[in-house]
Amino acid sequence: MQMKTTRAWFTLIKTFVFSPLILVLSGSQSIAASMSLESYLSQVLGDSAAVKSSRSQIEGTALTAKEGGLPTMARLTLQGSFTDDQRQFPNPFQTAMRARALGLGFEKQFDFGLASKISYNLNSLNFGPQPVDRRFLLDYLGAQTQIDLTQSLWRNAFGKETRASAELAEAGSKAAEYAEKFKLKQTLAQAENAYNRLAIAFESVNLERELLDRSKRILEWTEKRVKNHLSDRIDQLQTRSAYQMRLMSLKAAEQELTSAKITFNQMRNLPADETTLAGTEEPELIPTERVLNLSVPVRATETLDVKAAKESERVTKASNELSLQKVQPDLSLFASAGFNGIDFAGQQGALTRALTAQHPIYTAGVKLNFALDLSDTADIRAGRAKQQMAAEHLTRQKELESESTFRDLSQKFNEARLRLKMADELVSMQKEKLEYEKYRFNLGRTTTYQVLTFEQDYAQAVISRLRIENEILALHSQLKTFAQD
Repeated sequence: MQMKTTRAWFTLIKTFVFSPLILVLSGSQSIAASMSLESYLSQVLGDSAAVKSSRSQIEGTALTAKEGGLPTMARLTLQGSFTDDQRQFPNPFQTAMRARALGLGFEKQFDFGLASKISYNLNSLNFGPQPVDRRFLLDYLGAQTQIDLTQSLWRNAFGKETRASAELAEAGSKAAEYAEKFKLKQTLAQAENAYNRLAIAFESVNLERELLDRSKRILEWTEKRVKNHLSDRIDQLQTRSAYQMRLMSLKAAEQELTSAKITFNQMRNLPADETTLAGTEEPELIPTERVLNLSVPVRATETLDVKAAKESERVTKASNELSLQKVQPDLSLFASAGFNGIDFAGQQGALTRALTAQHPIYTAGVKLNFALDLSDTADIRAGRAKQQMAAEHLTRQKELESESTFRDLSQKFNEARLRLKMADELVSMQKEKLEYEKYRFNLGRTTTYQVLTFEQDYAQAVISRLRIENEILALHSQLKTFAQD
C-alpha cells in the first residue's frame, strides 16, 4: 500500500510540476493561430504612412525628371493688345491713334546653344490729326514674318549651360528617387525586425512566467524544509533571491513585449499607444533550424544609397557648371530676317506679302558682355572647383562606408550564427540533463529541488537562444537593404 502511494506521489509531481515547462518550451505558439510575416508586410505596405510617402516620392521624382527637358522644349507664344490714345496735345498735327496688335510665334532653344524664334505679327492702326476728324484718319494694316537666331560662342558655348541645367534637374530627381527607394527598403527591414521582435517577446514572456513559477515552487519547497529543520536558512535566502531575480526578469520581458507591440502596430499605421492585438495577430516564431539556415544576401554591385550619392555628385557638378557659365563673357552672334507687307485703306495683300521676300529686313551682328571684376570671377571658379572635389570625396566615402557596413554586418551575422549553433547545442544538453535528472528522481536518487533547478537551467538556455535568434534576424533584415533587387 505504501509503495502505491509513493508511485502516485511521483506521478503527481511529474504531471503538475515538470510537465508545464516542457509544454511551454516545445511549442506553445502552436496553440493559437498566428500571423505570417508575409501577411504583416502586406499590411505595412498597404497602411504605413512612411511607405505611402516613399512610394509617392518615388513616383513623383520619376515624373519630375522630365524637368531637365524644359530649357530645350519648343514653346508657343501668343500675344494680343489694343491701344486707344485720344489725348489732346498743343501740336495740331499730333495724331490720335487706335492700334491693335496680334502675334503668334514658336521658339526653341537647342542644346548646342542656338536660340531660335519664328513669329507672325499683325498690326492694325487708325491715326489722324487731333481733334479727331474722320476725313483725315488713315487706316493702316501691317503684317510681318520675323525669324530671329542667336548663337552663343563663349558663355553657353556649344550649349554647356543648357545641358548643365537639364542635367541638374535630372540628377536631382534621380538622387531623390534612389534615396527614397533605399529608405523604403529600410522601412520594410524595420517592419520585418518588428515582427520577429514581437514573436520572440511573446515567447520570452511565456518562458519567464514559467521560470517564475518554477522559482516559486522551489522557494515554497525550501521554506518547508527550513521550517522542518531539514535545510539551512541560507538555502531559503538563496531561493528568495533567485525568485526576486526571476520576478525582475519577467517584468523586463513584459515591458519589452509592450514596447514590441507598440512598434509592431506603429509600422502598420496604428496609434502610437496601441498595444492590443487581435486573436490571430500573434506573430509566428521562426524555428531555430530556419534561422540557422539563413545566409548573407548577395550584395548589390552598387547599392541604392551609393547611387543616390553619385547622383548628388552630378547635381553638384551641374550646379557648378551653371555658376561658372554665369561668370563667363557673353559673346554671341545674332541674325534676324523680317518679311513685311503693308495695306492702306482700300488695299489688300499685306497678309500674303508678309510671307514673301518682297520687302525684307535683314539684321546681323555680334554682342559682347563681360564682368570687369576679374578677381571675383577667379575666386568663384576656384570655389566651385573645391566644391566639386568635396562632392567627389563624399561619394568615395559613401562607397567605403557602404562596403564597410556590409562587411561588418556580415561578420556579426556569421558570428551570431556560430553562437546560435552553440546555444542550440547547449539547449539540447540542458534538456538531456533535465530528462536524466527526472529519471533519477523516479528512482529516488535525487531531490525535487534539484529537478526544478535543472528545469530553470534548461529554460534559461532556451531564453538565451531566443535572444541570439532575435539578434540574427535583426542583422539579416539590415543586410537585406544592401541586397540586389
